[in-house]
Amino acid sequence: MLIEARADNRPGLHTAIARLQHVNAALERPLSAETEQLINDLLHAHPSAATRP
Repeated sequence: MLIEARADNRPGLHTAIARLQHVNAALERPLSAETEQLINDLLHAHPSAATRP
């Protein structure tokens, strides 16, 4: 997810998030609070913010 966000590849970011959610659902495991927060931050970040160190 971070790689796609830093590359400013929104479709790739959405694909990575969907895959992670799919795997967790198949395993019947919820995402951690930290992962949920990361997803939220990446989806709502200004595009140039993802490229900052």
